[in-house]
Amino acid sequence: MPQNKLSALLQAAQTGNVEAYNQFLNSCSVLLRGRLSRWIKRTEVREEIAQEVLIGIHRNLHTFLPDRSAEAWVIGIAKYKIADYYRKNPHQFEELSHDVTIQDESTNDLLDTLEELPSNLREALYMTKVEGLSTKAAAGKLGIKENAFRTRISRALAKLREDILT
Repeated sequence: MPQNKLSALLQAAQTGNVEAYNQFLNSCSVLLRGRLSRWIKRTEVREEIAQEVLIGIHRNLHTFLPDRSAEAWVIGIAKYKIADYYRKNPHQFEELSHDVTIQDESTNDLLDTLEELPSNLREALYMTKVEGLSTKAAAGKLGIKENAFRTRISRALAKLREDILT
């Protein structure tokens, strides 16, 4: 579907047009399943994430800005849902390199982006977002002040946000 058509459907859906909303969701479903099939190998994981993305789209419909790309907006939600999935399922985090390859003409590989982070920032994210440690516990484990640890997390997230959304 042409990009401007998807954006037009999304804008109409924001105004309450039910038919446009249904067409938009159908188009998103096709777009998502195509992208997710390239990014995630395991079918059950792919389907679970697709459903979460569609729910995320529904809940965040009001946040779409008309001057932005609807496809980029949908893909952005998908990226966050993928990250959420692996954060909530840390036992599968080790499989991430086998399951997810987020790379196409408009996105960077998530794993490469994580690898580009300095090791101290990457470690801070892993300890809090994957292992689920509090900032106080993680800082104590590293022998640094909690404020310094929070700064690491903030810098890591800012760097990821910059790399993923640009």
